[in-house]
Amino acid sequence: MLLYDADAHVIEPPETWQDRVPSKLKDRAPKVVRKNEQSDAWVFEGGKKESPVVMLLSTPGISPVNWDLYTMTYDNVRPGAYDPKARLVDMDTDMIHAQVLHPSIALGGAGTFSEKDRELQLACVAAYNDWLAEYASTDPDRLIGLAMMPVSGVDDAIAELKRTHDIPGLHGALLGAYPNGGAFPTPDDDRFWAAAQEMDEPVVIHVSLFDDDGEGGEAVFHMPNKGLILARINLERSARGIMQALGEIILSGIPERFPKLRIVGTETGVGWIPYFMEQIDDNFMRHRFWAETDLKMLPSEYFKRQCFCTFQVDTYGVRNREHMLHNIMWSTDYPHSGADWPNSVRTVEYNLQGVPDDERDLLVRKNCIRAFGLAA
Repeated sequence: MLLYDADAHVIEPPETWQDRVPSKLKDRAPKVVRKNEQSDAWVFEGGKKESPVVMLLSTPGISPVNWDLYTMTYDNVRPGAYDPKARLVDMDTDMIHAQVLHPSIALGGAGTFSEKDRELQLACVAAYNDWLAEYASTDPDRLIGLAMMPVSGVDDAIAELKRTHDIPGLHGALLGAYPNGGAFPTPDDDRFWAAAQEMDEPVVIHVSLFDDDGEGGEAVFHMPNKGLILARINLERSARGIMQALGEIILSGIPERFPKLRIVGTETGVGWIPYFMEQIDDNFMRHRFWAETDLKMLPSEYFKRQCFCTFQVDTYGVRNREHMLHNIMWSTDYPHSGADWPNSVRTVEYNLQGVPDDERDLLVRKNCIRAFGLAA
């Protein structure tokens, strides 16, 4: 049975943006600086922001006993994270046929590059997407890149969606905010949803559409102790962010107006989904009149028709799969710390104990193919 990994990552190499943005923007484009012999950091907007290269982004082959946050340089990053040929070797070793690729350094979305400098942001988004397309072109049937969308307005998001639509190796639109660039959907976003539906491009939300600390994720590394950082990592895996985003998307009528639009939440887990569907239906039925929320179906029915989510280790969710059998997909998180490389098959077996072969095929292959519009 072929394994399709619905949520894996690349680690952008140091030259990703410096080699691809116009010369006048190089000083403000992301670049790597060596902090000391044991650590590198990314610098953004000419030094306005700095983010360490953390070991948790590249743990395969390193014992958890030796994991740390800050002692990591690009000399120690696993080659498969940035070299596509090495990636394919790692996938073969892990017995994985295909992987859907998310960023790492720019995982916070286009606002990572700049929230106010539109020219810089657009150039950096295009540079990332072009680099990822080159990476995926090594084997576009197995390396499935997600095109990052800018957060500088609906027109810019539509333009990048159209630009990347026909580039081999890129499938889908990775959102870091709503198409308008904000934390809430607006009527103007409908132009983007319509374009994505027309082009048969799924929209992808990794963990959430917002960042609680408001600083692109960098603030987490300045917490007073590592236990609090661990608590933040645990919070990310609690699905709080994706529940809010999907609640807003469904109850604002987006799936109602765009019935063929596919919405994918990655690195979300799935055990929460039956609870979410029960609660969103109950609240809709109680409050739909004063809230002027006129949907033709129950919210859970839109979820079942158009939404997908991924899991890494979620035996509870798999045991309750009858509520969402066609909506959930297995993933690895490679090369991040959620990965079990080179023993992903063992993790699959642990998650799918007692699951019949036809249902296994949905969870590890068919649902991923449908969600991302891949060739079977």
